[in-house]
Amino acid sequence: MPTRFTFGGFTAFLLRFFNHQKTLQAKRSSLKDDIDIGAEWIAKALLSSGYDANFAPDSIAELERFFRDQTVGGQPLPGGLLSENLGVRLFALGCYCAGSLVGTGSPMTATPMVK
Repeated sequence: MPTRFTFGGFTAFLLRFFNHQKTLQAKRSSLKDDIDIGAEWIAKALLSSGYDANFAPDSIAELERFFRDQTVGGQPLPGGLLSENLGVRLFALGCYCAGSLVGTGSPMTATPMVK
């Protein structure tokens, strides 16, 4: 037979669960935030791996070198930097490209060129 302790424990679990759900919703970011975070994250990762990722337009050549180093026949090199979390890393590399070509370092803070 359920006791008050059982219901109390269940109630505590529900409160933690729903509070956790609210926390998750509060922590969700916008696409703009994801783009900025992705560009910064991959730039730091590239720098730590020996690629000159400084958001300058000519740093796109470093991305080409990165892909030549990290792929074989169009597939990620086994054990290479693209062998895990490929989708996330490709998204971040795209964010980096946008920031480099626009020249702001962050693709979402760029001023539109349309008048």
